[in-house]
Amino acid sequence: MHQNARSRAGVPTVLDGADGDATEDSTNLLPCIKVMGMTASFDTVLEYALQLPAEDRSRIASRLIESVDEADDVEMSPAWKAEIESRMESIREGTATLIPHDEVMAEVHRKLAAQRAGRSA
Repeated sequence: MHQNARSRAGVPTVLDGADGDATEDSTNLLPCIKVMGMTASFDTVLEYALQLPAEDRSRIASRLIESVDEADDVEMSPAWKAEIESRMESIREGTATLIPHDEVMAEVHRKLAAQRAGRSA
């Protein structure tokens, strides 16, 4: 089998299809790493994934979260189930105070920056 990996921002994203034609799709990242004879360690996968466009990183993150949810064999305690149901009910009733994602992330970044500034002082 002839290996044909091209790169986008240094990330191999093209893998020869079964018919020998190159197919460009960032979802081929991991098979491409395997075909190239590289060990797909956490660091290697992370390095390549971080170079992908935001949309592709988001798709990968969503799929990884789904895979963890699918594999989650941990039984939730009755107290946590009740808490989750209570929160969901308040959302459905419109009594919950919801905060937009950008505001939450801006606050997280602000707190992390303040924490880092405190360490370097």
